[in-house]
Amino acid sequence: MNNTSQIILNILIKILGAPKKESINLKEYEFNCKSKICRHDEKYNLAYNSKNNIFHCWKCKYSGTAHRIAEDYGNKDDLERISSVLPKKNYIKNNQKTKEYNELIVCQLPEGFNPLTKKSDSKYYKSAVMYITGKKKGQRALSWDLIKKYNIGYTENKGNRKYRIIFPSYNEYGQVNYYVGRSYYDFIKPNYMGPPKEEVARTEIIFNSKNINFDLPIILVEGVFDMIHLYNAIPMLGKVPSEFIVKKLKEHKSRVILCLDEDALYDSISLYNELTSYGLDVYFVEIKDDIDEFVKKNGKNATVELLRTCRKIDFQYMFQKLALKEKGKKSHYVDEKKLKEDWEQMKKEILKDQNG
Repeated sequence: MNNTSQIILNILIKILGAPKKESINLKEYEFNCKSKICRHDEKYNLAYNSKNNIFHCWKCKYSGTAHRIAEDYGNKDDLERISSVLPKKNYIKNNQKTKEYNELIVCQLPEGFNPLTKKSDSKYYKSAVMYITGKKKGQRALSWDLIKKYNIGYTENKGNRKYRIIFPSYNEYGQVNYYVGRSYYDFIKPNYMGPPKEEVARTEIIFNSKNINFDLPIILVEGVFDMIHLYNAIPMLGKVPSEFIVKKLKEHKSRVILCLDEDALYDSISLYNELTSYGLDVYFVEIKDDIDEFVKKNGKNATVELLRTCRKIDFQYMFQKLALKEKGKKSHYVDEKKLKEDWEQMKKEILKDQNG
């Protein structure tokens, strides 16, 4: 063990008490957790990895780095001592491209991040709140309970991610592994930005993995504002899931519900074909809008009823819809014979595209 790790371990022992004897010779140390849920059980549920400086309690899910333990249960000297030997910027990884999903990938929130729950008289705060809670078209109509639950924040006029709502993603250990920054002023482009790609790419993480249980049905959606209204939902941050999402689905043989926006009909068919080819049980939800607009119009409880309509894809019906969409006409204006010909031709083209 190097000197830095030993100093941090000594501070943790001072705060948490001695680790379980059987774990001392390993890189992972087992401590008694001091959270309100665990503090009297003496079960050594808190595992600390000295190599990566992360901990996780398997009972209450309390997790993070040694810095967090010092902040929560130590004193100011403990935190300063840990930070002096291991500044936060040094334990946050600059991730390299990898073909293996790494649940330890973490990143920093952008400069100037402030939680929206921290009230301010700033004009930027007021604009951000209006965008995230307003109910007009283009606004998000989120409740303060959801804002608090997901620690949604904002930036003001400083840094390289300014004038944005910041939606953090947390990994299995409660650490930030990504964020989505959405401009709250229409004139700020691009509308969406994540962390710098040299720090972490969206294809290297599973957004919101802290709250995902792959042994339950997984709902795949496009964006974070779709995810927030659904239970056990993963935003693909686009119309195609990353290879790591697909790998996890295959490993757990998860039941999958596709809930993409109305304009992603072709993508739903393509994704349905891909996932069913892996032997997964896949269902499709048809929605005339994106999820957050649907909730705004119909209320949050409407999503439950919507998901109850999920079904297997009827390919004849879906290709017919595609043909109609291609024509830009309503069904009663379309000649049925011609529609059938268009449908058969489109089916051949899509299946050919699917097969490469």
